[in-house]
Amino acid sequence: MLTKLESNELFDAITIAKKNCKDIYAQTYLSALDEASIMYGSEGLKTQILYALNNMSTWRGQTARDTKKILNRLIKKL
Repeated sequence: MLTKLESNELFDAITIAKKNCKDIYAQTYLSALDEASIMYGSEGLKTQILYALNNMSTWRGQTARDTKKILNRLIKKL
């Protein structure tokens, strides 16, 4: 379970990924996060983030590295 601070950090990382990652498949998974969370709870959210991360492999740079690191760290706590 995520703390309030971790939830905010996750939301911020997702927002950054949505704005900066140009991969259309990653964007598709990121756009479906709310629906997956509602339908399947934290397991659905975790799965969508993992799929999005899988498709972020071409997203490069310091922002990409930092964002992916945060996402990887926090999905382990979901």
